[in-house]
Amino acid sequence: MKNLHKPLNTKLMFMPNGLDKNFSIINGDITNLLDLSNIPKKSEVFHTLVDKGYANNWLPHKTEMSNDDFDYKNKLTDSEVVAYDDIISFLTFLDSLQTNNLPNIARYITNPHIVYWLARQTYEEANHSKSYGWILNSVTNQQQSHKIVYRWKENKILFERNKFIANLYDSFNSNPTPYTFIKVLMANYMLEGLYFYNGFQYFHNLASRGVMLGTDTQISYIQRDEMCVEKNVELLTTDGWVAIKDITLDSIIAQFDLETEEITFSKPLHKTYYKYKGQMYKVIDNRKNVYQNVRLGHDLVVRAKSGKLLKEVVELSKFNPYKTIPVTGTKYTGAKKFTALDAFLVALQADGYVDVKRNGKYTRKQTYSFSFNKQRKIDRLTTILTDLKVEYKIYYSKNGYTTFVVKIDKANVCAKNFDWINLIDISTEYAQQFIEELKHWDGYIPKDRDSFYYSTTNKKVFDKLCQIFTISGYLYKYTLSEDTRGEKFSDSYRISWWENRTDIQTQSLRKEVYNYNDMIGCVTMPKGTIITRTEGNVCITGNCHCVAFKQVINQFFEENPQYFNDEIKDVLYTMMNTATKQEIQFSTDSIGDKVLGMSVDSIINYSQYLANLRLKKIGLDPLFTSNCTNPYKHLETLSATEDETTNRTNNFEGTSITYKSPEVIDGWGDI
Repeated sequence: MKNLHKPLNTKLMFMPNGLDKNFSIINGDITNLLDLSNIPKKSEVFHTLVDKGYANNWLPHKTEMSNDDFDYKNKLTDSEVVAYDDIISFLTFLDSLQTNNLPNIARYITNPHIVYWLARQTYEEANHSKSYGWILNSVTNQQQSHKIVYRWKENKILFERNKFIANLYDSFNSNPTPYTFIKVLMANYMLEGLYFYNGFQYFHNLASRGVMLGTDTQISYIQRDEMCVEKNVELLTTDGWVAIKDITLDSIIAQFDLETEEITFSKPLHKTYYKYKGQMYKVIDNRKNVYQNVRLGHDLVVRAKSGKLLKEVVELSKFNPYKTIPVTGTKYTGAKKFTALDAFLVALQADGYVDVKRNGKYTRKQTYSFSFNKQRKIDRLTTILTDLKVEYKIYYSKNGYTTFVVKIDKANVCAKNFDWINLIDISTEYAQQFIEELKHWDGYIPKDRDSFYYSTTNKKVFDKLCQIFTISGYLYKYTLSEDTRGEKFSDSYRISWWENRTDIQTQSLRKEVYNYNDMIGCVTMPKGTIITRTEGNVCITGNCHCVAFKQVINQFFEENPQYFNDEIKDVLYTMMNTATKQEIQFSTDSIGDKVLGMSVDSIINYSQYLANLRLKKIGLDPLFTSNCTNPYKHLETLSATEDETTNRTNNFEGTSITYKSPEVIDGWGDI
């Protein structure tokens, strides 16, 4: 293929003729200045990763490891010690490779924002190696530590694994072309997304039995841990509001485009759900209305003073009069038109009565009645019925009420809870016409304000209205008025809305940190956002983060679609297949059936599960057709440490890990 094997342009230290526009990943027309003042949309994720790294720095020697020495010498079996040493040796080698090779890749990257992230990530990889050194120094002597680090000299399987990945890196360094660049990106992706994981699970498995807890804590700093929301936080789906605990990979979930502000629906790429003990952030207003309950490291979606929508890490985001949070968007798709029948059904929900005796059993027409003394409602219903061209009669009472008796074909009969509206079928135009109709009925239109409100005691109606308002483009808020008079009385749900605004002002919000010990979860969406409802209040927010090298791979193929062909796909499949086989061979040899809680079958299943998951995230089909699932889901809680004070980030995964040391922030002075 043309240019696939052509050498990449080597960056000079200074290229004054460069234009520095529309930065591409390779072969860009740049000056090589690290101008980070203007961040393109496609590069924002890399700045988010760097921000997380700076905010959540961690130091290996701050972790308590005193009990691991005793466990290593007295509680581990001989087989468990062998597996422990093999895995630490392999992890040390991998992060050593990363520390040395990321600068080599950066030499050819012409997107300065990715170069910026790689510089920070190089530090992270060196810090990981420091962690393994700290682990070894805590459980054995210097001579034995040295022997473990160089274990690959005696272990042929380990040596072959190391050589495979090192050769991929060296082939790029000796011959940097688009072809070898694609392979080195994939090698990084496999290393971070596959190679580490059986090893990680081994340490979580030991911790689940109460041994080697310090080692597992260190591993938890390095491993991915998705940024999530509380289990009862609801996501907007085509089935309405569904709690994260009930979301599946088949759910059709709403997402928000940060560039167009359009709301679309898609299946999630990934879901995570696990037990978590640690700190959470609550975004709350002055009236104690809660808008978000999220874990540290979660991305908020905010609008800057310029009007640009950005993602900001919750603990780093600073609220001010110029920053807002969107709660609504625009939905262009949806064929359903707002008709006179829709208007009638809105009126029916608000003020109509269904005559259960005259139910059309023989006439096939249902009878409804309405009674008003407000002229605006009388006039409005008259207009609707005239447009509908249906049979109706009007009766006048002495007390000033006007009663309408209406007969409508049973085929158009609907319950009084707006169930006849399917969110996927309606657009923003429909939503706004629907809301305009609400004003005539249970809506209230103040004379001296630009807001409106609607009240209902029907929870199903409230739920549906929240869906409709979310795609309306109107800012709306919710208030619950609890009725304590007894079971015969119902709580009232009020929705207030502003038709000239879409966002909440952050100056009215604050963040509160609280301790949490329960299940949390999240999903990964193609657009990187979800729409949540927390205690009745809706927000657009970020979703689970994704592996950073996945971002680079996908962005590279987006810029160079000619390379995403069958030849390259076969290369990527072959690489993943080889990596998976090596992962299985190494883990089977080191762990196998010799360690309680793990087995050859679980190793095979987990390795193939991960390979399929990673391939899917870069647009490729699963490689393994067997029913691959995660056999270690019960260990996922072990990747979150027990105490809640600070957190750090593995920038390849873009996520944070809570960890124990209360003096970590002070530890910045030790660097």
